[in-house]
Amino acid sequence: MRSKIFFANLQQDLKLFIALNLILNFSRVLFVYLFAGQLTQETGATIGQALFLGLRLSLKTAGALTLGVAAFTTLPATLWGREVTLFKMLRRSLTLIILTVLILAAAIKIPYYEIYNSNFDLHIFNFFRDDKQAIFLTAYQEYGLLWRLSLSIGAIILLAKLIFVVYDRPLLPLPKLWQNRPYVATSLFLLVFIVGAIFIRFGGALKYAKSVNWENCARFKNNLLNEAVLDEVQALYRAKSIQKRLLKQVKKNLTPEKVQASINLLGGKTTAGNIETAFVQTTKGGYFSKPPQHVIVIVGETYAEWPFMEPYRQMGLVAKGEQLRNSSKAVSVPVFLPAGDGTMTTLNAVITGMVDVNLAANYQPQSYKEIYATAIGQQMRALGYKTYFWYGGYASWQNIKKFTEQQGFDKFVETSSNSENKDAWGCPDAELFKQIQSFINNTQGQNEKYFHVILTTSNHPPYTVDLDNTAFPAATVRANLPANIANNQQKIKELGHIWYADQEMGKFIEQVEQSFPDSLFVITGDHAERFEFKQQVSAAERSLVPCVFYGAGLKQEWFQGLKYGNSVQIAPTLIELLAPSGHKYTNYNGNLLNQQQDFTFNYLLYAETEKLEKIENANTAQREKIAAWRTLAAWRILKGNNF
Repeated sequence: MRSKIFFANLQQDLKLFIALNLILNFSRVLFVYLFAGQLTQETGATIGQALFLGLRLSLKTAGALTLGVAAFTTLPATLWGREVTLFKMLRRSLTLIILTVLILAAAIKIPYYEIYNSNFDLHIFNFFRDDKQAIFLTAYQEYGLLWRLSLSIGAIILLAKLIFVVYDRPLLPLPKLWQNRPYVATSLFLLVFIVGAIFIRFGGALKYAKSVNWENCARFKNNLLNEAVLDEVQALYRAKSIQKRLLKQVKKNLTPEKVQASINLLGGKTTAGNIETAFVQTTKGGYFSKPPQHVIVIVGETYAEWPFMEPYRQMGLVAKGEQLRNSSKAVSVPVFLPAGDGTMTTLNAVITGMVDVNLAANYQPQSYKEIYATAIGQQMRALGYKTYFWYGGYASWQNIKKFTEQQGFDKFVETSSNSENKDAWGCPDAELFKQIQSFINNTQGQNEKYFHVILTTSNHPPYTVDLDNTAFPAATVRANLPANIANNQQKIKELGHIWYADQEMGKFIEQVEQSFPDSLFVITGDHAERFEFKQQVSAAERSLVPCVFYGAGLKQEWFQGLKYGNSVQIAPTLIELLAPSGHKYTNYNGNLLNQQQDFTFNYLLYAETEKLEKIENANTAQREKIAAWRTLAAWRILKGNNF
């Protein structure tokens, strides 16, 4: 009796396994089809190789899911030795749950790739910290949440019915061999099962050397094909594995001995008892004869470098930015890497003055116990500036109000609270800058100095700025649209928001200059990896952001030899520019006035020339320094200053 029950359930398991493989591979083919514009140089054979590699990888996914169902149905039914309706219902319920997860993941993957140019990756974990309501409204307004959800529900119902019909098909009877010679049949089954399990476990191979897994499946030059190889489950597994490894690596390096070794390697004071004392610097001074009354750092939402490049600059999206960076009063960093790949990861680095180590400093208890000596707000306070953080969004987002006020800002201002035109993420940049302009105008005649950090919001989904009521030159943009940007209304709207953000920032700077000609500005972006190109673009186009220092009295010779930089170097550069000679401050990342480093880096890339490379391609000495910077930042954020 048990043999019959086992064989019947085994057939149902095989049906599920085949069905899951069909679903996963159909999703893969559809994914490639929808983004086929990125396959301009790929041959049919290459595409076929990627799909076949994905098929092999999905054997593992389907096998694991099927094994999970079998553990709750086939195994207990066989041990029970009776046909029980409960196990049949449980199989259908588990099948429905798996289908729901797979179909919803497949539906989410499409807009996810549009935003991040990646299948599910580390960005997925940001959802748990981000503003859920804003994400929901963005998905609803910008990414067709309702029709995607409706289509997904329809697909789930249809597929579930099909699979349930297949479940109800007549089953094969127990083979006579199993009835007459059960031990022989069982031995043969175990042999086939073990070989099959190995074959599935290694992704269509019988030994590890030829196996397929998420780590070795990126075998193509084209990013889309590499991402297509991963099905939804494997992509999520990749994200989880990478996060786990990053945290493990960080914690592995967190020993007092490694902190001391990192201090030694980076040129810190070897006898210091804590990290911040080890990197006390003394300013040279002699730059500005009189510190400006207003120092303003603008962190532009998705303010990327690519619109400044050829052939994109012909569209005129960043005309104000170009005008500023080409001024004799400006210094532009040729290659500038944002600290992170998201707004908060880069902002954490700007605020704390420490490299991003994927630890979300804005949520770490240590960030609320004391102020980091490298924190930009605190360091500007020490120079006599009143410090203000201005945000066009909401104070509750990512703990930003509590975090900035704890880390050296005298006041956090949520400009969206006074706006009637706000969307899911905040108020338009025009209103943000208008409120800041009003505040600055009221400081006329005061002896106080002010330091402002401004985080903009408009160049972000759901792209709600009414471009029709602006001077956006849509016709000019269309006429100069490069081949690798889609010519459709949605893309023109996105390009319009890039133009709008640049225009409003430029007008604000012009207005402040009129009232306070001595003002010093730093203009940069939080990240670049959000715009979807039709075709694959270079790492520079995908990742770089601008960094421009602009103001009266700024001299380009102060930045001799400047080739590259990153977000954590903004604070020490400002301190060197503004502080008198002999001022003490903490910094272990170098500054942009003295190109001390032979390279720059961020969470993913490094550069020692204008060419960007992945960090794993750096030489041994560079990788050791990167590890040292990360060790110091991780220890300081997790364990404090003393070691």
